[in-house]
Amino acid sequence: MSDMGSFGKTIDERRKIYPNEPWLWNPEWAAGRILPVEKPGTITGSITGYWAVAVLVLGTFHFIPRATRGIPFWPMGAVFWGLGLLLGFFGFVALYLAVKRTRAWRRYGQVRLDLETNPAVLGGKLSATVRAATAFPSDAQASLRLVCVHRNHTKSFVSGYSENVWQESKESLVSNGEVPVEFDLPKDMPESDPDIPKGRTWFTWDLLVTVKSAAATFSGQFQLPVFKQR
Repeated sequence: MSDMGSFGKTIDERRKIYPNEPWLWNPEWAAGRILPVEKPGTITGSITGYWAVAVLVLGTFHFIPRATRGIPFWPMGAVFWGLGLLLGFFGFVALYLAVKRTRAWRRYGQVRLDLETNPAVLGGKLSATVRAATAFPSDAQASLRLVCVHRNHTKSFVSGYSENVWQESKESLVSNGEVPVEFDLPKDMPESDPDIPKGRTWFTWDLLVTVKSAAATFSGQFQLPVFKQR
């Protein structure tokens, strides 16, 4: 169902080619091979982003004692130390996540979701497989959560909020180094938005995957093509 010759075309160009097949507008969906998404509008969606935040925040925390030198503890000194402790907390959280994601990358390499049903049809089934460059160990435990999310921009179109309108969770066993994904989809739910959102509201279908093992833990989010029967 995908045209690999036009894989690199923009979504607007692909919409003209496949006007009635919106799951082909997104090149990843068309190929049936989806990579984890990063958090929109943040730098903490990647390993580099977490390391950058950890270094920046902990580096700032290091200068708090110098900034409070010669200042009475109350009230200004207490304010500086309160901000410093808050920065330190977020810095150590970012450092923990940076180490965790780095271990997962070194252990598994690139992780992807291969679609077996493309697109997944509302009222039908979602079938897919989570695969890694280096196979998941047989003792790994996989947790899956499929969520239909209603997303909204603020008036500034910079940030927004989201609401889960449907979700289901289940456990999955690792088989031959891969994680099978199988969900029964509800019938009366919104479709995925295949375009980069240009309005104030849109819907996504997100698969959140966590694979835990003694070696490392992978956590990732994949956005899926879910549409009505055509």
